[in-house]
Amino acid sequence: MKKLIILLLVSFNFFIFSSLWSSDNNSILENTFYDKVWQEVISMPKDNRPKIALVLGGGGARGFAHIGVLQVFEENHIPIDIITGTSAGAFIGALYASGKTSEDLKKITKKIKWHDLFTLDLISFFKLLFKDKFLDSSKMGILISKNIEGKHFYELNIPFACVAADIVTGEKVVLRDGDVAQAVCASSAIPGIFEPIEYKQRYLVDGGIVDNVPVDVAKGLGADIIIAVNIEADFTQNELKKAINMLFQITYIQGKRLNAHILKDADFILLPSVSGIDVQSLENYEIIIEEGRIETRKNIKQIKKIIIKKIYGDFIQESNKDI
Repeated sequence: MKKLIILLLVSFNFFIFSSLWSSDNNSILENTFYDKVWQEVISMPKDNRPKIALVLGGGGARGFAHIGVLQVFEENHIPIDIITGTSAGAFIGALYASGKTSEDLKKITKKIKWHDLFTLDLISFFKLLFKDKFLDSSKMGILISKNIEGKHFYELNIPFACVAADIVTGEKVVLRDGDVAQAVCASSAIPGIFEPIEYKQRYLVDGGIVDNVPVDVAKGLGADIIIAVNIEADFTQNELKKAINMLFQITYIQGKRLNAHILKDADFILLPSVSGIDVQSLENYEIIIEEGRIETRKNIKQIKKIIIKKIYGDFIQESNKDI
């Protein structure tokens, strides 16, 4: 009742002004209307508004685009109540859910090199090529654990879940309890390159082969509004001279088939323009982050409107007809 009274007062004021203004000013008036209502939304107690989930897709170094998305969300005070992610999205999502800010994430990614994530030496590659010994991703686990202070899922500031695939059964596995760093390593373990992560009697690999943008997981955690970030690129343009790129390609092809069905339940989908960026290009982190910012700023008004309309329902539609 209280939020309805507030909206009635705001609507009445704008109805009076709109009757005095010319039609040329309607768009300005509409934006001002939504800005006023948005101030009421962000001042609401958490329990009085819908739960907003941010779903972060996988895609190697392109996942740095998620940091740009988070920066714009922070600038506009958009609350995030749930985070889900796969692979790179799990990596960024876990760090943010632990209490890191977007600026913290930028500082962390600035320092990351591939040798910080797994062992890169001649012996490791020899074992990979000739002795069927996968690369060890324990370095990634150490890096994540250090930056989130070894937290378990229940200790995170924001409810978080990530997705991996059971390499034995092919099942999707949603990880939301236990050690966060281990779960993220499982969600990010590219099959054929990294050693599968043993987790509760399962052998888990990159979740991108079963659910690259886990919208349904966010829904299962109680999200009322789901904003998905899909960093899918045109895989037909990928350079396939390297073995690791070939294995990424397999994940992309599988993910592409699934995404159309998976994303239909999202309320809004952000699509950062990262098609021309190689999945291994950690050194291009600033460009990738900026693409995330550009895409989110372009769509931030629409995202706010979705949240407002979810709270006030049909009433906001009727009020807006008078503007």
